[in-house]
Amino acid sequence: MYKNTNIVVLILFGLCCGLIAFVLSLVAYLTGKDPKAKSNALVVLIIGAITSASWIALQFAGIFAGAAGGNR
Repeated sequence: MYKNTNIVVLILFGLCCGLIAFVLSLVAYLTGKDPKAKSNALVVLIIGAITSASWIALQFAGIFAGAAGGNR
């Protein structure tokens, strides 16, 4: 999948499907043998990690804002 897919599509995959993209890219990166596929998987892995971390941070920010009385 990572070798023949356009990099723009892979970036969109990483942005839209953060955790799933992270897991699939991690598996592809660790088990892949083709250098181009590993490079593309690493790009999606980084984007997926950033997207997932951002989502988690926003969830915690919402929880803390609610606890402080920010959501009325």
